[in-house]
Amino acid sequence: MQKSDDIKLDTHTLKVFVAVYELNSVSRAAERFDVNQSTISYCLDKLRSYFGDQLFVKAGRGIIATDRAAFLVPKVRQLLADLEGMADIGQYSPDQNQAPLVVATNATELLPELKQLRSGIWAKAPDLAVKFLELGSRENIENLLEHSTADLVISAGMANYPPTLKYQPLFEDEPRVFYDPKQRGPIQSIEDYAASRHAVLDFGGHKKSTVELALEDQGLSRKVALYVSNAYVMAQMMKGTALVATMQQRLLHSAFKGFATSPVPFRMPNVVFDLIWHRRYDGTGRNMWLRRQIAQLPRRPALTGAEHAAG
Repeated sequence: MQKSDDIKLDTHTLKVFVAVYELNSVSRAAERFDVNQSTISYCLDKLRSYFGDQLFVKAGRGIIATDRAAFLVPKVRQLLADLEGMADIGQYSPDQNQAPLVVATNATELLPELKQLRSGIWAKAPDLAVKFLELGSRENIENLLEHSTADLVISAGMANYPPTLKYQPLFEDEPRVFYDPKQRGPIQSIEDYAASRHAVLDFGGHKKSTVELALEDQGLSRKVALYVSNAYVMAQMMKGTALVATMQQRLLHSAFKGFATSPVPFRMPNVVFDLIWHRRYDGTGRNMWLRRQIAQLPRRPALTGAEHAAG
């Protein structure tokens, strides 16, 4: 095996490594780079010699990564992000760069803020297109930013982010229990909460929600009767029923207008919304400009007790 000191790795070879890891396939990696499979195999041979590991081994008709490859991938992603970011640092003028600005988020949770963002951007660049993508599950964040499908993501925060992503907290919101006051009264206790029928947002992710984890700590669970992927649809489906939903209080301004709320009857942290971006674009003029527009959005005041009761 050739000594690693004699082998030079370029960014293309490292990108091939990440692609093969993500796709679990040499042929699909070749399609991504529009090259033949022998070119991908040549890159893998260089990587194997350099790292002194097979990196990928056959498993049935496909391949799987070795433990060494799984360990290396996040470090290689971070290295590539840093190198790409260094090559794209400069000034940004929205009047001269007309590429649409793309923000991924769950729009119904942040609709008033997104409307303000749109208006603020158009006040400074009237001809600039703005695109809002539906985020869905937070498990989609890394993929959207890694492949530059979105410039930024606004989402309820995660406990841990991949090393290729950067973030800053934007604002936080109190969770409340929403209900139709024409159909039922407020939640009185944790036992009442567990016995009630619930509506929940379901974006197809696999991780347990904060509510589920908090209830498990109490040795309890809730009865979920309705799963939807949109807060506005949830509110419409809950009207005229005794269903309850644990959501951010800000939705009383929009999707859940006309509903009433009560406090969550057990300890639950506030929901912190983060602004998230890929570190490769951390110092780029375009990304910095868009981050400034979002950071300047006004914060909504907390609701009063009367507003919670009346909706």
